[in-house]
Amino acid sequence: MSNRKFILPIIFFVVSVLLWEGVVRFFGVPEFIFPAPSKVIKFYYELGYTLMWDTVATVSETLLGFALAAVLGVLLAIALVYSSFLYDLMYPPLVVLQVTPKIAIAPLLLLWFGYGYLPKIMIGFFISFFPVVVTTVHGLTSVEPEMLDLLHSLRASKWKIFWKARIPHALPYMFSGFQIAVTLSLIGAIVAEFVGAELGLGFKIVYSQYSANTPMLFSALGLLAVAGLILFYLVQLIERLVTPWRTLKKEKEFGATGFL
Repeated sequence: MSNRKFILPIIFFVVSVLLWEGVVRFFGVPEFIFPAPSKVIKFYYELGYTLMWDTVATVSETLLGFALAAVLGVLLAIALVYSSFLYDLMYPPLVVLQVTPKIAIAPLLLLWFGYGYLPKIMIGFFISFFPVVVTTVHGLTSVEPEMLDLLHSLRASKWKIFWKARIPHALPYMFSGFQIAVTLSLIGAIVAEFVGAELGLGFKIVYSQYSANTPMLFSALGLLAVAGLILFYLVQLIERLVTPWRTLKKEKEFGATGFL
């Protein structure tokens, strides 16, 4: 695999930061409106420790919400695939839950559960639950009919068909849902912290806005971006370890074209 995959984003990032610094200095943009990268880096150096526990809090909320969505989402998807009654009963409410703006229910959860971790975890769970269910259902139900016919002709039990055919086929779909869900869970945690929190990067962003501390705001945004990137690629790494056959197939098909 070419190193271009890693080198090009680094070059793009460095050029963007230098251009940002140059534009801010050339036009004399005030710091409280749009700080230069050097000012943000200076804040990290002098006061970055103040964001440490906020980062830990937000990432913890994100991971717990995502884990809950991943486990319950997969279990519900399996139940929906094997029970048409449950599918007809629960799928419409799931769609309603997905289309409901989560920021609208955040104040309600804060009213019920207070300003601790639980409401942030619940918002992260609600916002990331639906993609896991949908992608897992699609993966479990898209096994080739010929494979199922072969297993039935060999008198394989439903349990063996589930483990030998449906789960391996569904894993790539599940991990696609996980990659979406982990980023959505981070968004959910931030939304909940916007509404009401005493700790977290979302809380720091709101605090920075009211105190006109723009370098702190950009520092929190930078940490959010890094956290989201790490979580996304962590799920991708786990996918490579769990489904090595898919990784090899993708490298053969798309490696030469630059998609990997």
